[in-house]
Amino acid sequence: MNENRVSVKVLIAILSAGMLSFLGILDEIATTVTFPALMRDFAVTTDQVQWVNTLVLLVIATIVPISSQISLRIPTKKIFQIGVSFFIVGLLVDVFTPRFDLLLVGRALQGIGTGIGLLLMYNIILNKVPKKKLGLMMGVGTMITACAVAFGPVVGGIIADILNWRWIFIFSVLLIIISLFTGSYSIEQINALKTVRFKYSQWLILAASLVFLMIGFTNIAKNNFLTFKVLGLLLLGLICLVIWVKISSSSSDPLINPQLFKNLHFSLQLISYCFAKISTLALGFLFPMYVQVVNHGSSTLAG
Repeated sequence: MNENRVSVKVLIAILSAGMLSFLGILDEIATTVTFPALMRDFAVTTDQVQWVNTLVLLVIATIVPISSQISLRIPTKKIFQIGVSFFIVGLLVDVFTPRFDLLLVGRALQGIGTGIGLLLMYNIILNKVPKKKLGLMMGVGTMITACAVAFGPVVGGIIADILNWRWIFIFSVLLIIISLFTGSYSIEQINALKTVRFKYSQWLILAASLVFLMIGFTNIAKNNFLTFKVLGLLLLGLICLVIWVKISSSSSDPLINPQLFKNLHFSLQLISYCFAKISTLALGFLFPMYVQVVNHGSSTLAG
């Protein structure tokens, strides 16, 4: 047997986990095109409707730091099934909800599933793919998420024009159920399980910092900067971040090692990447809104 060959079962496992992250990102990008329709259906403002996607990204950001803890405590196949379960429940809430707040709950559940799927896909690649094929398969994993970003606006626009925005989530339900069966068949254990102490304090403080900072920046649009809703929340976020750095620095086994950010090249590349993503997400929000709200174009044209 060729040791440098990626087995069919491993390939199916990668694609199954990748489908979870693909659909999560696809739904996020596709939903952006439907914001004007969501604003009409739920009678919400622009700063409120953007939480449909912002909340998903926030949840993913809080899931990523605990990925290693999860993989050490829970069997790989069960992690996948848990992620798919969260995603399906979130989709069903999105499909049937008559209220905007419940739509946000559904999107948050989708965010949990997306975060789990994204990390699981790369963990499978790193642990199951031969070294000579590692670069190729990492590229495949990146391509899966890139395709979701590329196809999302077009898919969302066409579906919104022909049917309505809820069908984006209906189609996702059908595809993720297929992924559940293929993943349950193909995904195998990728590491030895250990009894590790979950770092609740580090995770909760970091999550609180992200939440406070996100809400604070979001509130700038409609509030005076020198108010608690903006400056107060931003300060709370920074305080939590400082506390997290101090706790993590004194820990022998931190959730994320703050010393990593002392590497200047790493930090500069991370900052550059963050600005690139911010620009991409901002333009992805502004263009569809401009085309539909200002120019009165169709959802398909906006996509």
